[in-house]
Amino acid sequence: NGAFFTVIDEFGRPRSAGFNGFGQLGVGSTTDTLTLKQFNIPANKRVVRTYTNFLSHGRNMFALTEDGEVWGAGLHNFGQIGNPGQIIAWVTNPVQFVLPGNDNVATFVSPLGIVTFVVTAKGNVYAAGSNDKGVAGINSTAPTVKMPAKIPFPEKIRADAHSWAVDSKTAYAIGESGAVYGWGNNEFGQLAQGDLTERRLPVRLGDFGKPGKTKAVQLAFDGDTVYIRDSAGAVYSAGKTNYGQAGVPTFRLRAGLVNRCLAAVGANLRTENCSSTATNQRWHFDRTNNALRVESNPGAGQNRCVETKGNNFEETRMSWCAFWSASKRFDFRYTKSWNQVYLSNSSDIGGRGMCIGESDWKTGGDTKMMSCDYYADRLFTPYNPTLEQVASSGVIDVTTDQYFATMVYANGEVKTFGLNNGALGNGVYADTSNLDAYKRQAYNPSPVTFILPPGVKAVSSWTTSNGLDPKNANTFVVTSDGRVFGAGSNVTGQLGIGRIGGGTNGIYPTPQQMLVLGKNGNLASYVRSGYGTTIVYASNRKVFTVGNNSNGQLGDDTTTTNPTPRANKNTNPQRHVKFY
Repeated sequence: NGAFFTVIDEFGRPRSAGFNGFGQLGVGSTTDTLTLKQFNIPANKRVVRTYTNFLSHGRNMFALTEDGEVWGAGLHNFGQIGNPGQIIAWVTNPVQFVLPGNDNVATFVSPLGIVTFVVTAKGNVYAAGSNDKGVAGINSTAPTVKMPAKIPFPEKIRADAHSWAVDSKTAYAIGESGAVYGWGNNEFGQLAQGDLTERRLPVRLGDFGKPGKTKAVQLAFDGDTVYIRDSAGAVYSAGKTNYGQAGVPTFRLRAGLVNRCLAAVGANLRTENCSSTATNQRWHFDRTNNALRVESNPGAGQNRCVETKGNNFEETRMSWCAFWSASKRFDFRYTKSWNQVYLSNSSDIGGRGMCIGESDWKTGGDTKMMSCDYYADRLFTPYNPTLEQVASSGVIDVTTDQYFATMVYANGEVKTFGLNNGALGNGVYADTSNLDAYKRQAYNPSPVTFILPPGVKAVSSWTTSNGLDPKNANTFVVTSDGRVFGAGSNVTGQLGIGRIGGGTNGIYPTPQQMLVLGKNGNLASYVRSGYGTTIVYASNRKVFTVGNNSNGQLGDDTTTTNPTPRANKNTNPQRHVKFY
């Protein structure tokens, strides 16, 4: 909806500027402001950290005080500010998140926009807000939770940003043992339970934290696909993978809007009830030969491919992949829906061809080729309802946003995968406005190299996106020498290279070095970006902003976009002190 920023001054007072449409700046109104205004908490309170949601729902803001109180402002339509005494939808003057008297010292806040989670010093978690799909995690069918309620975890929960990931209507947290828990929506199998059923209380993902097993150390989630990094540096994923964002070449194909999956049954191609254990429902998209290949028994020489035959090639069957022909060439063809794909027998880039569909969508079973029209009986959703290994070791950081992800390795290399709208940084640009022509470039299930200069080593990353829209899609990498390299959109100057646009349609698929950072003591520590604005925190404690300034988020008292990083006065407030 817009962008805003907050700084905490030396007296522990949060001061904010920018977009304020939900009252989240806590200044007593819903009016945007270009000048820093105080987050209105009681005068005797000192704030040590503020929280909002970077991914999709920056609609409220919370402040944690040094004595463990949480104060919130912004959207409160589901009770997500955590104070049942407030009956208005927009809380413009901060109120306290209500915790029980015997467990009222908070240590961390994870806001989802529609629901808020607060971790206490005892390792407990309290939720308030929407409970759609069970996202509050309290084992209740109530649509909302107005009075904060305790989530029934089997152990204490960690209180840090790496141990929490929330977006859309699903949430994840890491326990003290290193176990991963998830709850809420499971439409794409993102809870890794082998099914698509929502969970209204936390369930365990994988064996992390069990005796003899690795511990989970970092979570990342884009709303549909989850990523888990463990103590051995391995990365695992589960959930939607229509653009390869799961980082693995195998997937299942759910038909239409029902719980039936495409399956190879001997020589027949059918749909049957989805099962996480059915190996004949596992598929692999071979980009080299543009074929869908069933892995009914991986490694056992099955090697069976989809083939069309008969009059006008209307029949479908499974046959050996040994001899390639036009009848065995299949491709993803993307729909207007971001979730689903056609399975088209197009043999040329940009061609429509015909598509696999269910002969009777009401009952499922047999399949046939038919026109690629927008009907549920010929649409499929690629997904993984179980944990799949993306990287076996060596990863020290993983970040994601809609449809692509980034991994930083201990040796300084960076790998990216998923939707490539120029932000993967591998030198390839796919025009997402014409996916029929660029479908094979857009789909990237195998990690590719984010290009850095020889000898340059990465230490962390940040990924930001907005679906297929490339104008806010970026990957940023911070290097060991304090520089920042960014790939993707520069439509609002967010790459910080001194100019707006350029590249191909304003997109730079090859990483560019940001100006100013990495010299004169301005060594980058970490980067955050969203809405076409980039923020860099440097080791000298300066905050640099660059890019979109539509809401005054650059902190320079204007709404003028700027393509060169600056430590503007509002993001680096200095008080004048008079001595007597």
